[in-house]
Amino acid sequence: MDIIKLKNVSKIYTDGDNKLYALSDITLSIQEGEMLAVMGASGSGKSTLLNILGCIDSLTEGEYYFKNNLVNSKKSVELSKLRRNDIGFIFQNYSLIQKYNVVENVMLSLQYKNLSTHNRISKKEIKNKAIKTLIDLGLKEKLYKLPSNLSGGEQQRVAIARALVGDKRVILADEPTGALDKKNGQQLINILKKVNELGVTLVIVTHDKTVANKCTRTIYIEDGKVVNSI
Repeated sequence: MDIIKLKNVSKIYTDGDNKLYALSDITLSIQEGEMLAVMGASGSGKSTLLNILGCIDSLTEGEYYFKNNLVNSKKSVELSKLRRNDIGFIFQNYSLIQKYNVVENVMLSLQYKNLSTHNRISKKEIKNKAIKTLIDLGLKEKLYKLPSNLSGGEQQRVAIARALVGDKRVILADEPTGALDKKNGQQLINILKKVNELGVTLVIVTHDKTVANKCTRTIYIEDGKVVNSI
C-alpha cells in the first residue's frame, strides 16, 4: 500500500518573468514500511522534496496524497495536524532545545500532539512514554542531561526519540549522519534500520552511500527531477 504518492509535482520560484524549478514534474510512490534513500548533488532538490513531504513547504503544481488523502487541498490547520500526528522529523543539526533536558525535549513532541486530540493523555503518561522511547534507544543514563552534555551521536538519538514518540507513521530525515563520525554514523544507521523494521516508513536524504545501501530503495534527483531509482 502506498502511504505517500506524488503526481506530477513541481515547485516553482519566480523572478519576474523567469521561472526556477526546484522540483520538476516528479511522480513518486512510497510504500508503507519502506526505507527510501534520496540522493543527489547539493541544490538538486532533495531538501525541497523532503519539505513538501513534511508539509513544511507547498507544491506549485501537481498532487500530493498521504494515505490516499489529497494533501495540497488541505488548510494550514489540517496540515499542522498531519505533521503533529503522522510525520516525524530528524535534522542534521538535531534541533534540540538547549535549556531543556533530554526527557523534556522528547516530551515536547507529545505535548504538541496533545493539543490537537480529544483523547488527551496526562503529563505523567507523556513523561513515561518519552522515557520508554529513550531507554529503547540506549539513553537510560542520559535522561536528565542537557543537550550540551551529550555527544553528537547521543543528541541524534534524542532527535530520533522525539520523532518516534508520538507513534508517527512516517519519519523524514535530512542528512541524519552528516554531523557524525563514522562510528556514530554506523550506530545511527542501525537504529534507523530497527525503527523501519517496526513498520515505520523512512525517507532519508543523504550523501552517504553506506546509508543508502541499508535502505530498501534509492532514488536519485538531478536538477529537480528523479533521474534514477534502484
